[in-house]
Amino acid sequence: MLQNDLGMPIGVAVPDWTPAERPPRTPMQGDHCRLEPFDIERHSEELFRAYGADGENRLWTYLMNGPFADLAAYRRWA
Repeated sequence: MLQNDLGMPIGVAVPDWTPAERPPRTPMQGDHCRLEPFDIERHSEELFRAYGADGENRLWTYLMNGPFADLAAYRRWA
């Protein structure tokens, strides 16, 4: 199995993979969380701080972009 530079598994290619449908642009309430559309002004600062609490950048292993040097860079990307 492939691993990243932190030794975390990143798996192998999945043949014939297709993405799922996008969720609606309205809030969805589940049993344990609420999923709502991302709003840069409301969400970016708190998310950036939460990502920054991970000193080894493990949270970024499965994301396509990042980590970001500062909030401004994160907001530009978002």
